[in-house]
Amino acid sequence: MKKLLPVSALALTLSACAPTPQGKLRQAVLDLTTTYNTTAPLALQALQGKFPGITPSETQAEAIRKASATTLTLLQPLVTQAEQNTPLTTADVAALAAAEAALMATFEQKD
Repeated sequence: MKKLLPVSALALTLSACAPTPQGKLRQAVLDLTTTYNTTAPLALQALQGKFPGITPSETQAEAIRKASATTLTLLQPLVTQAEQNTPLTTADVAALAAAEAALMATFEQKD
């Protein structure tokens, strides 16, 4: 595991330097996908009560579900576009980033 970390860090560093605006948008989608794929399972585990001492209220649970669904709805078509080299828009990628930020904020939400 320790050997993978430097390699993955190097890959992220190199990929962040996409030479074109479309390349940068594609990389942003891939980065946001990684973030979602890391965050969503944690959100699910929190909802299932798998973290000792962390029990989301019904309001928090609903906010997590809604934010996760919104993020996934925006994410899936953008991933397809990125994989097919279809042009991406800055507005669509920004909307995805905002949805992911909202998902992250649900973890800090107080009732």
